[in-house]
Amino acid sequence: MSNLSFLVNLLVYTITNPNIGKQILHAKYQSWQDSRHSVVNYAEKKLQLDEILKALFPESSHSLEDSKKSTDKLQNHIGDFFNRLKNETYPSKKKPYPLEYTLDNKSGLFLYILWLCRNHRFLTNL
Repeated sequence: MSNLSFLVNLLVYTITNPNIGKQILHAKYQSWQDSRHSVVNYAEKKLQLDEILKALFPESSHSLEDSKKSTDKLQNHIGDFFNRLKNETYPSKKKPYPLEYTLDNKSGLFLYILWLCRNHRFLTNL
């Protein structure tokens, strides 16, 4: 089927079924717009957590080891919490998600540090 006959058939269908035809025309237009965009090839660059923190906060003298030491109590509490959950059945009220869905320690530490920096920046701008 040629493009012209497809468009004629689509317009006839749109006249008899305006809601569905409008959706089809919108999807076809969106597909055409998407085909005009170039594909960006993003290269993956793996960085260690301390490298990421230095890149985000170059003026900070706070090291990753300082953050680990200041969150030792929190890390122990989280470890105890997950140890208690190991014997719970999934899914349950105490364990609604599998433990594999949780963040690892480095990701959690990174988010915690970002949260601290964001709050520090907010408080200094008051």
